[in-house]
Amino acid sequence: MTVGSTCSGASAVVARMTNGDRAGQLATRLNDVFGKPRAYLDFITPGIGSDAFATDQYAVIWSQVTWCPDCSCFTDTNDGRTYELVYTGYNDKSKVTTLITITQADVNLYGKPRWRIALDWANNIRNYVNGWNCTKSPDSPNPPTLQCSGYICPLEIPTGDATTSGTVVATRYGEGERLPRFTMRNGDIFHTNDLTIAVHSSLSSLDNKWVRITNPTNGKSVVARVTDRGGSTDAPIDLSAGGVGVYLGVRRATVTYGPP
Repeated sequence: MTVGSTCSGASAVVARMTNGDRAGQLATRLNDVFGKPRAYLDFITPGIGSDAFATDQYAVIWSQVTWCPDCSCFTDTNDGRTYELVYTGYNDKSKVTTLITITQADVNLYGKPRWRIALDWANNIRNYVNGWNCTKSPDSPNPPTLQCSGYICPLEIPTGDATTSGTVVATRYGEGERLPRFTMRNGDIFHTNDLTIAVHSSLSSLDNKWVRITNPTNGKSVVARVTDRGGSTDAPIDLSAGGVGVYLGVRRATVTYGPP
């Protein structure tokens, strides 16, 4: 789903999610996104935003991706989706708009951890976008095919927390390679800057769970959703490159996994 003009619906989001100065900031950032030609709003996801990238904070982000008929693209031949090449700008945080960062005050108010609030708020924005009269067809004879009858689908909410832990080798994916498919095992579209993990079948108990991944070398950790099947027997965890891998400083390294 793309947009081509400013939408008054931003006020509906901020009224339900936050207030005060942060509400104004969120509205400004949302309307900036809505004003970009062919902005692909499916890329509104949880993430580690540019204004919180050096800290263990969670945010709702928009990766600056447009649907493009006339630029370097990746195409998913299974369903006709075509994305601008900047989709894989995993290490360029100038290509990520931080819509709102989750604070400890939010945790205290809602009684949920930051990663869950980020997912809920991302879904709130995605849901409200579907109800706003601000969409337009992409400037192309072959617009992308979207699921949910043309709507932006909600991101899948994990069924619970991981209950096992261990130490394994992890790799990362989504940093420029051509992926075999964009739709993940849980039905979501893969976004490299989202906080997601793919696991090998040997770790299937982690499917659709919240999992904390820690890099013991630098002590950084992040809680992410297990959304897909991937990895290998010798490296059974695959991290989304922009969302998890870069933040943890992991390309291929030993990590620990466990409950949030």
